[in-house]
Amino acid sequence: MNILDSFGLAAPEILLPRSDIDLQKWAVIACDQWTQDRRYWDEAKRVVGDSPSALNLIFPEVFLEDGNSEERIKNIHAAMKNYLEGGIFAPPHKTCVYVERSVAKKKRRGLVICIDLEKYDWRRPETALIRSTEDTVKSRLPSRIAARRGAALELPHILLLIDDKEDSVLPALESRAKQAPALYDTLLMFDSGRVAGWALDDEDFIADVFAEFFKKHTWFDGQTPFLFAVGDGNHSLASAKEVWEEYKQAHPDEEAPMVRFAMVEIENLYDKGVAFEPIHRIVWKKDKSSMTCSPPIDVPLRRLVEELVSPLPLLNIRSLQSSEELMRLMRESNNRLGFVGNDCLLLEFENRGLVVAEFQPLLDVFAEKMNYAVDYIHGDREVCALTEANADHIGVLLPPFRKDGLFETIEKTGPLPRKSFSIGGAEEKRFYLEARKLFN
Repeated sequence: MNILDSFGLAAPEILLPRSDIDLQKWAVIACDQWTQDRRYWDEAKRVVGDSPSALNLIFPEVFLEDGNSEERIKNIHAAMKNYLEGGIFAPPHKTCVYVERSVAKKKRRGLVICIDLEKYDWRRPETALIRSTEDTVKSRLPSRIAARRGAALELPHILLLIDDKEDSVLPALESRAKQAPALYDTLLMFDSGRVAGWALDDEDFIADVFAEFFKKHTWFDGQTPFLFAVGDGNHSLASAKEVWEEYKQAHPDEEAPMVRFAMVEIENLYDKGVAFEPIHRIVWKKDKSSMTCSPPIDVPLRRLVEELVSPLPLLNIRSLQSSEELMRLMRESNNRLGFVGNDCLLLEFENRGLVVAEFQPLLDVFAEKMNYAVDYIHGDREVCALTEANADHIGVLLPPFRKDGLFETIEKTGPLPRKSFSIGGAEEKRFYLEARKLFN
């Protein structure tokens, strides 16, 4: 693979389904979405039916706790081999792909490309060209590592960000790519918009565009340049890194195997279609029998919340009449938290920076002490619906997240707490469409 060396980039051998395959059934949303809603994935399975689909090549995380992960991963790897050997894919095309995604009345632009995992390190991000925006949770890696280890294919949902306030890179790539017809153009299932992609196989042109941009827009931490921030898929990229490290140790004489690279989409942090959304939390009891010495979740919500946030500079806490009112007020300030359970509570804090940075460590300690489970949910309405459907669940609404200054913050202080933000709502997440050989 020909690396665009100084930027840790490479043009992939893109695999797309044959032209007679229904792309609306092929393309499936990222595996880390709808983690509390099996109905979404059951409906996706119904829609796909017997058609070839990326749904058969991924491990939706909603099924992680079912106890059959090993069997599911084995089936995924078998499906990958069957698709490769069964003529599901058109001949490979060595090219990057300029992508446009239209959803929720917004258009988002990106470049599908490979990155060199030697230029990324989640354990020591301060030394890497490609840096994590959020902390990596080691417990979330094993299932993803197992799914990637030995897989014949990879399909990308990782998003990298560039700090391009002047919007110079993607328009230049768009102009060159659209000189030819689109590689694909399809609606996406469940009213998730439309996606189209154009081949961009002039590697020298791509390198020149990035070189010109990084002359003016490279963040530095000491002597180490910082070129890309991981906007989505932190844990998937960390897993790819771990699989590469395993492979490298077992095959020390192989210079540039395919597994050294990961396919991603590069987007502009300041693209009008790149909307940063908070990622909310759902909390519930793991095991009621173990709660005899601790307050259960059916005690008054205010009591639990006051204990949870007691170390924070709380200015005010008040009950609201409805979750609708809570959601409206939460969207108006960066210094609030909202709680939904047997009450709707709005908390206001002193303005001292990111609320999530101070709140998440407290939640971690509290959840361990109380034997609570925590999950991360996209969309405030989804959180409120889950708490209404499950009386023993508490929803935690996080405030809006500003993207201004993200690169500067990462460069100075390192990654933010895990699940600090999301790029768009759940329906806006990247859909698996392009594929690439990973292991022969």
